[in-house]
Amino acid sequence: MRKSFAFLFIAALVLLLAGITNAGDVAVKPYGFILTNVQYNNNKTFDIPIITALNDTTANFLITPRQSRFGLKIGYEEKEWKFAGNIELDFWGLKGSGNNGAAMQSAPRLRRAYIKMTKEKISLLFGQEWIIFAPLSPPSDAHVSIPAMTYAGNLWNRLPQVRFEYKNPMDNNVMLFQVALVRPIGSDQKPTYGQGDLFGAGEVNGLPFIQGRLGMTFNKVLTLGVSGHFGQEDFEKLENDTTFKEKTGTYAFALDAKVAKQGVTFMAEGYMGANIHTLFSKATYFEKALTDGKKNEPLKAVGGWGSIGYKTQNSDAPVAMNAGVGMEILDDDDTDALALADTQESKNMALFGNIFYNPVSKLRMGLEVYYIKTTYKTSPTPPTVEETDADNVCINFSTKFSF
Repeated sequence: MRKSFAFLFIAALVLLLAGITNAGDVAVKPYGFILTNVQYNNNKTFDIPIITALNDTTANFLITPRQSRFGLKIGYEEKEWKFAGNIELDFWGLKGSGNNGAAMQSAPRLRRAYIKMTKEKISLLFGQEWIIFAPLSPPSDAHVSIPAMTYAGNLWNRLPQVRFEYKNPMDNNVMLFQVALVRPIGSDQKPTYGQGDLFGAGEVNGLPFIQGRLGMTFNKVLTLGVSGHFGQEDFEKLENDTTFKEKTGTYAFALDAKVAKQGVTFMAEGYMGANIHTLFSKATYFEKALTDGKKNEPLKAVGGWGSIGYKTQNSDAPVAMNAGVGMEILDDDDTDALALADTQESKNMALFGNIFYNPVSKLRMGLEVYYIKTTYKTSPTPPTVEETDADNVCINFSTKFSF
């Protein structure tokens, strides 16, 4: 509780200072929104449903403001350099005491914190920001702290990184080239509740993940991009009473597209990769049996999503509508082999549709229906493998006041 009071006091002080002055030549602008979700799930006990387990069979109702957000934008110019800073928090962090108090003791969580310096066509970014790989996400006020289509075709993350960008306008077109060295958070890292920054298989490998993207925007209407993600992880293994490290690769390739004209927006992404749990895929790694032992093998996946939306133009009370579908499919041969030993996820599909209405400029109200179907492989009578589905319908009503 004391942490929440301290955060609110600091936020109020920053808002006051930002409202009365620009510190020297540094401009500070607060922003954010208060978002409340009223939600019903027929088979899932989680406030942002993204996957359904076979044992998820409990209907539930909740009201939560945990996805509300607060941030500061910072601007500064000196010696032909333009500096843009951003620090952003939400309240989807670790919760406090259990029992009935947990839902009311959400902790602030760092989403973004970076400084970006730009000179002419060149930019450098240092800090935590959205990754450049597969940069799009479907529009949703139900899935905000965790984007829609997570584990169902939408790869994403916000990670500490050092990024280089080259942006070149060409008549009505723009070329954007980006490359980043990204903190290598590995697929073995579990959530921790201590204060230390524990390292996993990515960090102990000693090298960063590398990501790159080349994008082209045509006439401010169509944007096409191709991106890649590459890295290596060192997993500790124990064989014959000897501990050693085994390197396992992580890689992915993605295509992204966005078309926006006259209120209609179409977005889509598609990818293929392996061992990309860091990017919110269910493709991790597994131990593959060989004639002379076992070897770590990246679990492969393909996936993608698409959405289409429409927003009324020149209206005092605009209405927006969106719909989309996404899916991730894990490699059949690998999941069949894993299912012989345990229940194994093999596919996850999501469908959504939403509508938003702005009665006034700063207030948005929305209704969203989000459907998830997760397919599992099991082997009740080996070597036969069977598929079983688990699904969930999420109905979410949202109110969002932006500032």
